[in-house]
Amino acid sequence: MSTDLLWILIFSSVGLYIREMTVRGQKALERLAKRMGMTVLPPLEEKKKRGWLICRGRWNPFRLFSRNDPHRYMAESMSKLRLFSRNKEGRKFNYPMNTFRYQLSEKFAVRSGVEVRICEYQVVYFPWLIPLYVKMSAQTVMHFRDARLDFPEFAVRPERFRHKVGSKLHLLKDIDFESDGTAVEFSKHYLLNGPDNCEQKIRRLFTDKVLSCFADKDEIWVDGAGDQLVFYRADKALQPREEYFRPFVEEGFEVFDVLSASSGQESRQSNL
Repeated sequence: MSTDLLWILIFSSVGLYIREMTVRGQKALERLAKRMGMTVLPPLEEKKKRGWLICRGRWNPFRLFSRNDPHRYMAESMSKLRLFSRNKEGRKFNYPMNTFRYQLSEKFAVRSGVEVRICEYQVVYFPWLIPLYVKMSAQTVMHFRDARLDFPEFAVRPERFRHKVGSKLHLLKDIDFESDGTAVEFSKHYLLNGPDNCEQKIRRLFTDKVLSCFADKDEIWVDGAGDQLVFYRADKALQPREEYFRPFVEEGFEVFDVLSASSGQESRQSNL
């Protein structure tokens, strides 16, 4: 067998293997959606094809320069949420490459006026386009949108040692609560912050019931702004299997329900 023929067979086998894995993954996603009463949304590339630089490829480097890229457009539509913000912890990252690998929507929530979308959000940062430091992260994200809500801009993160040091040195803002044991426990395990002009609204939003809900959860990340909220665990992308997705979805709905109820109560009180 000639070397050229051997290489052709190798590349053909790799291509067929990748195609087979892609088909299997799509079928697994469809089975998951059917079991959980959800819908598989079409890829973003099929929704918006303008711009020859996109070439319908999620990892096409020319996407960095295209304003018509649907992945960039979707991320920018949620840019007030900390996860999708281009400014991470005070450092400006230029030209992030956003990718929404798949998308599911919840049927019943849409009927009640709440849009729910689950996706695997992947982002690669190229600071100043110099490949000396390239960071990639991927996480399964549950995104909520309800036009009736108006959240202040806030972000909840598991609190690390570096956050405690930064807070002590006044380099990092952390909104703490000390009303009771649950509030103290929340402040011990979570970092909560937002813009300075939103602090009082954030404090009113995080009632005892909200603090108790977070205190019962393990290492969750939540961002809120306006009519949107996202729930996820950083750098944790779930396999499309029901035993992983169902607890995640149930937790996400629980967090959204308690925060939306608190936001609605605050709105009613402000109108009185």
